[in-house]
Amino acid sequence: FRQYGWRRGTGEDAYSPATLVGNWAEERRDTRALARRRPLPSQFAHYFETTYSSTYDRGRQPPPRDPGTKREPRCFPGHQPELDPLHTKPAPDSCYRHDFRDPAPHLQAQRGTQAGQQS
Repeated sequence: FRQYGWRRGTGEDAYSPATLVGNWAEERRDTRALARRRPLPSQFAHYFETTYSSTYDRGRQPPPRDPGTKREPRCFPGHQPELDPLHTKPAPDSCYRHDFRDPAPHLQAQRGTQAGQQS
């Protein structure tokens, strides 16, 4: 009975979450992990807080949005025009805007030049 596999109670073949590498979900749902107490917060805990954990902390609520700041149209997904200074935010004057302007001022200007030519 000293041969491998015949002994009982040694736990040499007992299945545990550590059997599979990276078995994260099973380790988290284990009753022993749930019964484990969380450590008390220390005075140095904020030094070890990562950006990831602070971003995905479900206990904290994000600060309410200021109603004065509204989302502006953006050029590409990473663009944040709310943070741009005012002198860099004129309305873009593109070919599309030139082609599809309001025709009323243009027609008035043409009528004015035509009236000047007729008199």
